[in-house]
Amino acid sequence: MFWRRRAWDKVGGEIDESFLFAMDWDLILRFRDAGPYQKSVSWWLPFGRREAERLMARSLGDAPTREGIRDALRWYVFRHWLLDKLYLAGLVRY
Repeated sequence: MFWRRRAWDKVGGEIDESFLFAMDWDLILRFRDAGPYQKSVSWWLPFGRREAERLMARSLGDAPTREGIRDALRWYVFRHWLLDKLYLAGLVRY
């Protein structure tokens, strides 16, 4: 993750070390709240999406489509729905 010095200074110039796991998430949210220009947001459509698809293809063998993601999640969503109904009916316990 990269950021400009002025953005860093605008959010206080330090990491909140009270977070053991989510220090980066805290920093991202503080950057967002401070309102500095974000390359990732404004460049997503012209460049970011193509590059993300290239990285997914390299690591996964292919860039997933919306339909492919939906199909892959179908069984998971059905299983979750079924278990929830069985739990509410008192037939299974977690």
